[in-house]
Amino acid sequence: MPRPLKHVDASAAAILMEEGALMVDVRESYEFASGRVPGSQNIALSSLDATPLPLQSNQAVVFFCASGNRTSAHAARLA
Repeated sequence: MPRPLKHVDASAAAILMEEGALMVDVRESYEFASGRVPGSQNIALSSLDATPLPLQSNQAVVFFCASGNRTSAHAARLA
């Protein structure tokens, strides 16, 4: 059963990433090309269903986009 998503701020996301979380930028590739979080992976929402997440066992995932709107709107799908 998927765990519900919870909101984390940039500081908490940075800590999660230091602890080994997978950072997934759900913006489109042209947006990702214009700027990104170092170490993040780009898996756009438009291709998420066809692209498996490269997760390790029990690895945390942080999803993010430009403003948080896409991530929030698709929270149930991302969970």
